[in-house]
Amino acid sequence: MLASLRSYHERQPLVGVALFFLAGIACGFRSPDGLALLFLLPLFAVWLFLAHRGRIAAGGKVGLLLGTFVIGAILSLHTVSERDRQCEQLLSYPVKREFSCRIPPSIKVTNRKGDAAQYTFFAQDFTDHSSGEKLTQLPIRVNWFGLRPDASPADGQVPRAGESWIFSGTFRPVLNRSGLLYAEMNTSESSSRRLAVRDLSSWRGRADAARDNAVRRTGIGLEGWPVVPDLIRAILLGCRQEIPAVIRHTFADSGTVHIFAISGMHIMLVAAILTFAISLLRIPRMYWAFAVVPLLIFYTVLTGARPSAVRACIMSIFVLSAPLFGRRSNGLSALCATAILVLASDPALLFDLGCQLSFTVMIGLVLFCRPFCYLAERAFGVHAVTRSIRQLRLAGKTEKELRGRRLLRFCLRFEANVFAVSVAAWLVSLPLTALYFGRFTPCSLLANLVIAPCSLFVVVSGVMGLLTSFVSTFVAACFNNAAGGITAVMIATAKFSAELPGGCYTIPAWSTGAVIAWFAGLLLLAAVLEKWGRNRFLADLE
Repeated sequence: MLASLRSYHERQPLVGVALFFLAGIACGFRSPDGLALLFLLPLFAVWLFLAHRGRIAAGGKVGLLLGTFVIGAILSLHTVSERDRQCEQLLSYPVKREFSCRIPPSIKVTNRKGDAAQYTFFAQDFTDHSSGEKLTQLPIRVNWFGLRPDASPADGQVPRAGESWIFSGTFRPVLNRSGLLYAEMNTSESSSRRLAVRDLSSWRGRADAARDNAVRRTGIGLEGWPVVPDLIRAILLGCRQEIPAVIRHTFADSGTVHIFAISGMHIMLVAAILTFAISLLRIPRMYWAFAVVPLLIFYTVLTGARPSAVRACIMSIFVLSAPLFGRRSNGLSALCATAILVLASDPALLFDLGCQLSFTVMIGLVLFCRPFCYLAERAFGVHAVTRSIRQLRLAGKTEKELRGRRLLRFCLRFEANVFAVSVAAWLVSLPLTALYFGRFTPCSLLANLVIAPCSLFVVVSGVMGLLTSFVSTFVAACFNNAAGGITAVMIATAKFSAELPGGCYTIPAWSTGAVIAWFAGLLLLAAVLEKWGRNRFLADLE
């Protein structure tokens, strides 16, 4: 087994580096007093032993893994200490002390009595207005109380995305569900004022303006549709705060709420549309990255640059840029390099649910997509239809006469692949769903057969509607209404699946040990499938 691991590490060195880097970050956060560094002693002893015996190559590899563990632990320890220091600093300030910040794209508005409302958001560029010191490590959640958006005048003092504000109020320390510290600030309209409107000369201001423009254009022709435009904007642009709570709970009960996360599927489709447009210009494939990568980055910023979108964007950049360096694209290596870059910039993202779901689902697709697709195609009868097509060709049938069977094979293969991807994503996301939400949703396997392909068409239609809106509002309205009709089918499917008997269970939250045991079993299953595929039964996958 050790020989197999060593051979696998030689073929995929980034996998081991990423695993040790993540382990160092996890130990640093779970042992903020420095005890995490004690885990280095056994590795350090092995490294010294190998170096002493003259096995320089092996000692160098162990030293590399040891170094990545140390770097991860140091980064997380620094983050924890800075959060504690900045939180103590905030609590020591008087109530009237003023702080400036920038309003993020995502603002949650909760209606209160009368015309009152609560605006909740995580502040960006939170700065002590007196000293000019920025609090970069400690997340600050602001609860701002004032008038509802529809009750305030056009120039009223209501926080809007991209604006700069000054606040004063009370702070309190809060631990999130992962045990990480952040600060919560309560303020009101009387204790705040707008410092500056959106700065259209900065890249952030231009991105926010482009986001608002995209939100307006995706609603062309959908003025009479209730709820549907909000869902399209959530799927296409990540504007989830406008989704009604009832609809959000319906998709959560059906196990399909993941479609509202800007993830690899969205980036992949946008990249496919962009590469198709670039290919029409007859640009060599090697240089597609120069045209596609800047547009992907802009789309990621446009959607709010959430962790799942950033992960998908960076991974797409690695895949698209591989031909420039004479390398073949490798999904697992690109995913590991993305994880290292993302977590090095912010180690606390390791405990962010969106980031965890994004990476685990991608790992599940990389490990299980090929064998599951093969098995699903056999179960759906794709191979039987293929054999019949070959037999009919040998019998002298023309391609025109075989058109119906080829269409049947295409439909069966599409649904088989959708089902396989749904099963793979469900298997790897199930323990996280059970850990954080205490839910078990077997109905998601059925719902995703309809909702997953529908979400693909919504993204394609939405992007086409957005692009054509600059040329013709009529054509944009046609694409937007097509996306609206598909979205209505998704809503009906989610409601039907959520109401199925036994479709959704509330279960006791899983323990961390149960989650680790589940993932260990999945890794064992992946190893068995890989060996199975290398032999005879799945040999045609290679």
